[in-house]
Amino acid sequence: MMNHALFLSVATAAVAATAPVQLIIDTDLGFDVDDVGAIAVAHALADQGRVDILGIVCNTGRDSCIVGVDIVNTYYGRSTMPIGSFSGKFGSYTDNGQDSHYINDIRDKFPHTVNSRSDVPSALDVYRSILQKAENKSVTIASIGETTNLQDLLRNEMDLVRQKVKKVVYMDGDFNFGCADGAYGPNDECWESAQYVVANMPSPDIEQIFQLHGDNHNGWWVGNDAKCGMDTSNPVKVAYRDMCNNAWSGVCDNYGRDSWDLNTVYVAIMGSSSGGKCAIGGGRSCAYSVSSDGKTEYRNYNDNSQNMYDFNLIGDVSSVGNTIETLLCQPPNHGPAPTPTPGTEWQLRKGKNCYGSRSGAAAHGARDLETPVYASCGTMSIAACKQKCNQLQGCTGIVVQPSGNLYNCYRKADIALGQCDSNTEFDTYLKSSAI
Repeated sequence: MMNHALFLSVATAAVAATAPVQLIIDTDLGFDVDDVGAIAVAHALADQGRVDILGIVCNTGRDSCIVGVDIVNTYYGRSTMPIGSFSGKFGSYTDNGQDSHYINDIRDKFPHTVNSRSDVPSALDVYRSILQKAENKSVTIASIGETTNLQDLLRNEMDLVRQKVKKVVYMDGDFNFGCADGAYGPNDECWESAQYVVANMPSPDIEQIFQLHGDNHNGWWVGNDAKCGMDTSNPVKVAYRDMCNNAWSGVCDNYGRDSWDLNTVYVAIMGSSSGGKCAIGGGRSCAYSVSSDGKTEYRNYNDNSQNMYDFNLIGDVSSVGNTIETLLCQPPNHGPAPTPTPGTEWQLRKGKNCYGSRSGAAAHGARDLETPVYASCGTMSIAACKQKCNQLQGCTGIVVQPSGNLYNCYRKADIALGQCDSNTEFDTYLKSSAI
């Protein structure tokens, strides 16, 4: 077991008396299993009333990120939570690599309604939609991956960020701020993003908190030998077991997986204290800057005007492990999601508009299931539209039409793609059983 000094301090009574933290998680899930645990920690704390998870966005272009987020959300009974994806290519070509195999494994075992980033809006659109609805100075962002989305957000919505965001907690260090050394390229979309984000995040209006790799701030969750045992209905447990048993050498030891992600999300929700020179609360801030390659962070101890801090966790390996593990052993409030049934996989047919007979005209490749036939069943995410279809007997597919950051949802039956209109603004999704 790695002998890291771990520090954890939480004013539990004080937190319990306050309103739930309004949280957005910005994750690179898929590279490593830690993000699955970090998102589960947020859900467990949401079940305790500590946090409202407003949305989760992926800061890489990997389909495995979207799928993994949806699986965990669904398990905790929050399948309609907004999910967004980085719209660039960074990280997109490694979905079948060894590091994301645990997602490829659990996608076949657990319910989910999205299969690729084409099923969800862009991360920028999700950020924009959430922030526009939020109270001023209310939103906390937990950044547990690369800073691609935050860079896009600041370049496009600086005033909105200044108005609505209260705090950003970064899991920084070489891998995240350094864009994984370009290993998941193309790196030109990510290169220098951390330098840009830290320099341009409105300061001191927004508190910025840094968990520095190499400062003995590592987190711990016992993934192999968990005290609550291996629960095969829990996708987080299964994902950790898969990663620890089958991933590259050294990712886990006999006690589990050593990581930062879970601590960062925990601190974003529950808070922390620091005994260092740049202390959170009651101490003094430092001015942080980041090198262009993201590998080096600098602290100016003489500039205390920027509302930037680093955090320590107070405790030891055992106490931190027990704290995190207790959350991950906590059953969801809504109970585990049901086992997926045949026919719930979906196939996208882009540009296809399938609809039934209307006003005496011939049908164009489908039978409408809404009342009236030309109506939608609402404006929502694609994932939510698929759920609406699953809830309606006889529905074998959906047709969606963009409407702002969401989609008008139309449920269909008896779809014959060859008779549908092509090259339209509509897209059709078919259940696999209907193909």
